[in-house]
Amino acid sequence: MAETAPNYQGICAALRNAIDQGTPTEALQQSLLYQCVSSALAESLPETPLERLLLPTMTRNALRRAGHHTIEAVARLDDTRLQTVRCIGTQGLQHIRRALQQWYATER
Repeated sequence: MAETAPNYQGICAALRNAIDQGTPTEALQQSLLYQCVSSALAESLPETPLERLLLPTMTRNALRRAGHHTIEAVARLDDTRLQTVRCIGTQGLQHIRRALQQWYATER
């Protein structure tokens, strides 16, 4: 199944609203901020094959079987969506987030 990019302006607006309406939990702030930034980056960058991301083979294969073939497609997914991918558990999620952080820190 192909992923469509979430509307990062909408996610950023949700973060602003959460902050304006009170003190959101740190977890909510981090989640919304991560979604906002990763979506904005993913929409502004060219498509890069998933093989360029340093991931364990099992994790990369699970993502490809679920239809996520580019780094940008994976970056657009939030943690909840990633954990619905068969064979992506807590450890796989940690590998993906670490690999994405490393990718964007060194390649961009």
